Amino acid sequence: MDSICILFRKTPYGTIQVAEGLRHLIAAAGIMAARAVLLDDGVYLAKRGQDPGDSGWVSLSRALEKVLADCRADPFCRLHVYVHEGSLKDRNLNFTTLVSGVELADDEQIATVIAEARRILIF
Repeated sequence: MDSICILFRKTPYGTIQVAEGLRHLIAAAGIMAARAVLLDDGVYLAKRGQDPGDSGWVSLSRALEKVLADCRADPFCRLHVYVHEGSLKDRNLNFTTLVSGVELADDEQIATVIAEARRILIF
């Protein structure tokens, strides 16, 4: 089966990289098994309630939450979003503050997701 893993390592605001990664994830979810791994500062992408204010950015956490909700309603969607447990802990974030639909994963689970992917993109 064709698959892609997109690694998000940067904060969601300040550069276009994470927004582009999310756009690629959404596009891939419709045609192949798509996995996202949020690690390091990438875990902030899943933090619920982000308000970019007058910065000119859209709320990427809301966009992520919407695509996850849409995916749950689509039997053909093959999208999973994994949040690295250690990265959350390092940033004093709690899993309960994240958008609905993401999955908590330890080092071993993250390694497996990455190893099983046919293609990998890093943002």
